[in-house]
Amino acid sequence: MSETLSETRDFWLSCGHHLLDRDAEGRLRITDAFLKAYLARPEITPPPEACAAERVLHERLLAAPRRPVRSEEVAAIADADARENWEVMLAFRNQLMHHATLEAGYLGIVRGIVVRAPGIMQGFLGGLKQVVGGNIEAYAEVCEAARRDAFERMLQHAAEVGADAVISMRYDATEFAEGITEVLAYGTAVKLTGESPAGS
Repeated sequence: MSETLSETRDFWLSCGHHLLDRDAEGRLRITDAFLKAYLARPEITPPPEACAAERVLHERLLAAPRRPVRSEEVAAIADADARENWEVMLAFRNQLMHHATLEAGYLGIVRGIVVRAPGIMQGFLGGLKQVVGGNIEAYAEVCEAARRDAFERMLQHAAEVGADAVISMRYDATEFAEGITEVLAYGTAVKLTGESPAGS
């Protein structure tokens, strides 16, 4: 039994929880060690082909993980995907630093789910379009409506838990029966403050 518990603890080491501090009430507090470990993760570390601007930004943050990052530093990164990744990462870091504890900033995952199937006429028109090729507008309308409704349901869920914003929002879709698709919109509900992040 003790071996199983040890293995479980070792598994969760990958999330960096052991690098966090606790306040007097037992709530989790961010540390520089935790932020540095996050920056050292392979999905954050610049690849060999990364531009000089990205490598410099990464090195500076490893040295001082709470340092303010100017928008110009991110804009200087040559690769568009890398720029987007850094914007998401820095938004995550700033959210952590906005609050005294993790619990104060994060309310949990919020989601919106819809299940859609094309109507008879949409299915008929879509089937005809498959014969001649090209964009199937009838199906595109179903997909767009499903994404919009899932997004609205996610926002409603966020409002119900008292969130000020939703970060790291994503869509997912699963076909669980022929012609029937589940669309999921989800993200992390957060509370915002009017204070600047620590170190800015």
